[in-house]
Amino acid sequence: MRVHVIGLGGAGGRIVDRLAADHHGDRFLQGVSAFDTDMASLESLQTLGPDRRYRFGDAAGGDRLDDDLHAGRELGRA
Repeated sequence: MRVHVIGLGGAGGRIVDRLAADHHGDRFLQGVSAFDTDMASLESLQTLGPDRRYRFGDAAGGDRLDDDLHAGRELGRA
């Protein structure tokens, strides 16, 4: 089995960053990506390269969603 792990938000990004560090080179880990509205959170990741970090949120009018679940859903739809 091979998996691609996607981390959403600050905590999700940190989890996948750690997973990538702990399992670097393992065949089962096909890929790892992090998505966040906060660029600072993405930049703090230590293992994932820039090509695996994705910022979204411009459609929401700026940086971060401030824990607004409704805004996050709308952004996902957009």
